[in-house]
Amino acid sequence: MKGDTVETLDYKPLLVQEASVAAMFALLSYELLITFDREVEYFWSMPFSRTTVLFLLNRYISLPKYPVTLTSYVPVSQMRYVCALSYPIMMPCRDLRTSCMLLIRLGEVLEIIPYIVWALFSAMRTHALTAQEWRLSVLVFVLLCVPVGTNLYFFALSIPVALSGPVHCIFTASFPDEVYIARE
Repeated sequence: MKGDTVETLDYKPLLVQEASVAAMFALLSYELLITFDREVEYFWSMPFSRTTVLFLLNRYISLPKYPVTLTSYVPVSQMRYVCALSYPIMMPCRDLRTSCMLLIRLGEVLEIIPYIVWALFSAMRTHALTAQEWRLSVLVFVLLCVPVGTNLYFFALSIPVALSGPVHCIFTASFPDEVYIARE
């Protein structure tokens, strides 16, 4: 979408994204609810250990991202209520651009954290399966942290935008021309 501005932005893909986020949140919540009894039986009755912590992080770390993302779709006229609700967690919102920026940045942090947990889980699993070969475990961890670096780069170049349209708080990326691959 090189060259797109907020004025020329097509809202259809953003509306599809909004519906997809809502569907993913519903599906994840449903899965957590229907398996909670087994989680209590198998993990909450065990002594608290690193394994339990890793399991719980792996299971619940993705959940907070969806409400934050859905909150960014709140109409601009209602954004003051979002600011009031988020006050204990985030800084108070002075204007709509600040509230949009805070929602986008919090969503970005919540997007990156699961990758680190998954990399740690995979590295520990590799360590256990390869007879404690730490070099291979470090390699797995580093390779699985590549999305963290690419997302950080993308988020560093993104600009939060508060809109009045059907999608209210988005970010646009301002990549240099060298990043785009020429199409023939």
